[in-house]
Amino acid sequence: MSAKLTTHALDTMRGHGAAGMKVALSRLSPQPADLGAVALDEGGRGVLAENLDPGVYELLFEIGAYQRGRGLEGDLFIDQAPVRFLISGDLSHYHVPILINPYGYSVYRGG
Repeated sequence: MSAKLTTHALDTMRGHGAAGMKVALSRLSPQPADLGAVALDEGGRGVLAENLDPGVYELLFEIGAYQRGRGLEGDLFIDQAPVRFLISGDLSHYHVPILINPYGYSVYRGG
């Protein structure tokens, strides 16, 4: 069974989606591969893949570049946020939301 993968990045400092933030997807196992990247839409949402097989994957959220693009320069702490997760084949849709700010992030498995 293959799975769809989506994300939603919320900028908690500004109170809206992280529009334009870049997110890259890689498969780590069983066979490593770069699977591309997206820029999130105006609401901070993106579709990373439509058909993922079971395995270990990583999303790489470009938080620092996003924050610098909004005028924050010297007071940044997080540059990139790697999120490794498993697709087991038991679900047809995986949603990985992330809450970001200049000093940290929180990620979870959404519905």
